[in-house]
Amino acid sequence: MLTRNEKQDGGYSLAELLVVIVLAGLLLAMVVPNLLGLFRSYGTHVSARQIVSDLQSARVRSLSENVRYRFVFMPGSSGYVLQRRDPVSLAYVFVDGFTLPETTRFTSVVANVEFVPNGTVRFPGATTVTNNSGSQQSVVVSATGSIKAL
Repeated sequence: MLTRNEKQDGGYSLAELLVVIVLAGLLLAMVVPNLLGLFRSYGTHVSARQIVSDLQSARVRSLSENVRYRFVFMPGSSGYVLQRRDPVSLAYVFVDGFTLPETTRFTSVVANVEFVPNGTVRFPGATTVTNNSGSQQSVVVSATGSIKAL
């Protein structure tokens, strides 16, 4: 049995708990804005990677089928289409349509990219994708067929 003069060990004082809570709050206040910025830019990175993947797929199709393919980007929207050149009529026909996530859109298009059967690009170009918070990512296609997200 404990007497009045003996102290029981094993607990934290209220002051110690308050210090820990304040330190945790300060740490959280520093980390949360950085995480929010990371999430904001993540959407544009995902969209740019999707565009790069679709462009690379069209380049491979052009090589394997010996037919021209081109992408038509629609500035101000989140959509773009893939067209195939008909070898007989030489007209471009719709192959597939793509849509970026709702929060992203094309803000700049230098040229609609056209892949020729030897793997190069007839009309090299670039496009910029922007999300609602202003984060941007560019996709560039060179004349040699190199496709990069910058």
